[in-house]
Amino acid sequence: MTTAVSFAFKKNFLFELPTDVKQIIKKKEIEIEQKNQKIAEKFQELTNPDNSDGEDYMFIIDEFKYMNNEEFEDIDYEDELFRLVGKYSIGRTSVADYQMRFNSNEIDEEELEYCIEDAKINDARVKKLVDDYGVFKLLKMYQAEYGKIDLDEYDEIELYNRCYFQLLYNEFTSKISFDDIVKMRKFDLPTE
Repeated sequence: MTTAVSFAFKKNFLFELPTDVKQIIKKKEIEIEQKNQKIAEKFQELTNPDNSDGEDYMFIIDEFKYMNNEEFEDIDYEDELFRLVGKYSIGRTSVADYQMRFNSNEIDEEELEYCIEDAKINDARVKKLVDDYGVFKLLKMYQAEYGKIDLDEYDEIELYNRCYFQLLYNEFTSKISFDDIVKMRKFDLPTE
């Protein structure tokens, strides 16, 4: 129902309903509101800026939240989640990437220094998160899902990023479902 129609319905017809039906409707409204509040709390917990990975989850959630309706209706949720998690883990910009941008005159020396420092901070943050969760456990999960990793093919940071991909994906999918994302969009639930 559109807002105007639902308002007119409430204004003109709800008062005519028997009291027991009104109570059932009110109880259902409260139930839906409580469920939505729990979902909003899950989003807020996951995107808490005090968590060292909260900002990454916030980016992923915001991508879904602010996607236009036509795009959202056409997505394959699993593929899109896979892409977004990859963007904020495996696709992170490395020190070498910034150095290449500097060499091709895309950024100046001052910006290069800032970007390198930021990348090093992010690399240290990812290493700590992965180490705390368990590098070998995450590597085994990643390899079980995506195939064997040739350790010689990647440097240390790239391996940590792949482990971080698995960590983000595990945590996100264990706490947030597609239905939660749909409700977040439908009811404009707070996510931060």
